[in-house]
Amino acid sequence: MCKTPSGKNTILACAERTVFVRRFSSLFNAEMDALALLKTALANPACEGITVNSATSSHRAVILRSRFAELVQRKAIGPQ
Repeated sequence: MCKTPSGKNTILACAERTVFVRRFSSLFNAEMDALALLKTALANPACEGITVNSATSSHRAVILRSRFAELVQRKAIGPQ
């Protein structure tokens, strides 16, 4: 878990895996697809969101817990 600047407990994830591996020497704790990440975060009651860091720029996005169920359902249904 990591904390956002506002103090929310989030899971830290990175985007652009191939770029991340080239640019940074940090090891991953785990590798999983988006659906597995969402389900993991949803199963942890203390998790308030997912912080996704970009490997190609100095940007990050936080997906709040309130969006998890909707995103899992969308992924399970597939593109519409």
